[in-house]
Amino acid sequence: MNGQSGMTLLEVLVGLMVLALTGLLLSGAFTFGQRAWSRGPDRAEPARIRIETAATLRNLIAQAAAPVPGSGTMRFSGEPDRLTLATHHGLALGGGRPREVEIYRDPTLDTLQLRIAGEERPLMLIEGISSLRFRYFGRDSRSAETWAGQSVLPRRLEAEIDFADGQPPLWLAVTLGGRYAADCVVLGRAACAGARP
Repeated sequence: MNGQSGMTLLEVLVGLMVLALTGLLLSGAFTFGQRAWSRGPDRAEPARIRIETAATLRNLIAQAAAPVPGSGTMRFSGEPDRLTLATHHGLALGGGRPREVEIYRDPTLDTLQLRIAGEERPLMLIEGISSLRFRYFGRDSRSAETWAGQSVLPRRLEAEIDFADGQPPLWLAVTLGGRYAADCVVLGRAACAGARP
């Protein structure tokens, strides 16, 4: 039994190189995974804020106050990039009566703003807005770019908010009068079942 036992120096060096290479690959994989893990919430947070803001807007618009019978005053005026309405939403209520709010894009700050009548300053809802578009639908389901001088609320309203950072646009559809069954809030232009008039 005169066999050689142990490993040669070359075998030891090759083994150490394989171990070092494996350690290097694992270290790179762990570093990459840690970076991806830490960036995940940073990317998810803006989308969450945008969806929550859109849901608040949807509720605010859906609770638009109908005109007072016999008064002839309609507190709803819609333009392509601005909406003014009286709402029953709790965010705007004052003394139990509906208050007038204005939703618009501030072009100097690129923000979506909510101005509540009687408040000193508007509320900033979302930053980084590149455009805001409203469309209004009457009883005949035809769309209009404006809704002014009407004696009734529009049946439906759609809003699209584009972002300067290239994220998918925020799109919401609202049925006025408190019926939420067909309403929709989505990032991008994904289809909502029953959301189109």
